[in-house]
Amino acid sequence: LKAELYSSFGLGYLLAPEKPLRDYGLVCEVIKRLKGHPALKSYGFDEPELKKMTPQETAQFYNMVRQLDPSRPCTVNLCEQDTFKEFALSEIASYDHYPWPYSNLLNIRQWNRGIKEAFPGKPFICILQSFSFKGQERPTLDFMRAELFLAMIDGMDGIHFSTWDGGVPHH
Repeated sequence: LKAELYSSFGLGYLLAPEKPLRDYGLVCEVIKRLKGHPALKSYGFDEPELKKMTPQETAQFYNMVRQLDPSRPCTVNLCEQDTFKEFALSEIASYDHYPWPYSNLLNIRQWNRGIKEAFPGKPFICILQSFSFKGQERPTLDFMRAELFLAMIDGMDGIHFSTWDGGVPHH
């Protein structure tokens, strides 16, 4: 097992936080400026289906990024399970489903299987919940361990954690 720290530049929410990303010129400029940076591991589009981007629009941006910087992967991280197959265009399978405290861990198994089915043979990066939604309790360490173990059992190739509040999970 190999662990790495890396930086991924999220094109959607960083460049157009409140609306769908549709500015090709802006994306081109950002990629041209970032592509030689040694800390940059990948690019990504986060939840295009929630931002009301079509699979075709997402594919156009994805292909443009890959053409401008073919040396780094670009992920399309999905959020809605029923869109996995129509948005399955990146070389890495990735989704985020944050069940805490709204659903149980068994849903993660269903989502893991769904993303792997939509992206056969592609590496699977699991984005685990390590934060709380505003006003909610943070996931417990036991919950986070269970989330990680389920992802490992389902064959994940890498994990991603993010936090917005800098807090530590409770026991």
